[in-house]
Amino acid sequence: MDSHEDRLAALQVPVVWLGPGEAAAAFDRIRVCFDDRRYGLSKTAFTPPVERVDVDAPPEVLRAWLGERVGGGEESVLVAYSRDEVCKVSVGTFVDLWHSHFCPPDDEIAILPPNGGWILCYFHGDQFEFGRGSPA
Repeated sequence: MDSHEDRLAALQVPVVWLGPGEAAAAFDRIRVCFDDRRYGLSKTAFTPPVERVDVDAPPEVLRAWLGERVGGGEESVLVAYSRDEVCKVSVGTFVDLWHSHFCPPDDEIAILPPNGGWILCYFHGDQFEFGRGSPA
């Protein structure tokens, strides 16, 4: 099986992969956002409550939902697949290509700005969850 790095390189997506230390540090920030007792983001770690959207929503609805929460410009976000695979990409590129390039249906990923403040998670082709005031 190809790595996410190999897959995104083959698709010519403009990303920068973090080194092992930076990737592990980003992943550790993400882990504190999850609930140990249930699947998904912690209900108590975010203010206001966690927001959700089904990925089967019409594309224009999903794009608007994502844009309202994470933006769509050139600022960078981190996309974390695992402790070893974390890349940096523009939020606009992520919003434009999330479905076709970044979110395989069998994966969970976390997206967050380098300096924290919010987190967006994608769960196995089902939904996005968004938390503001992120502990990450």
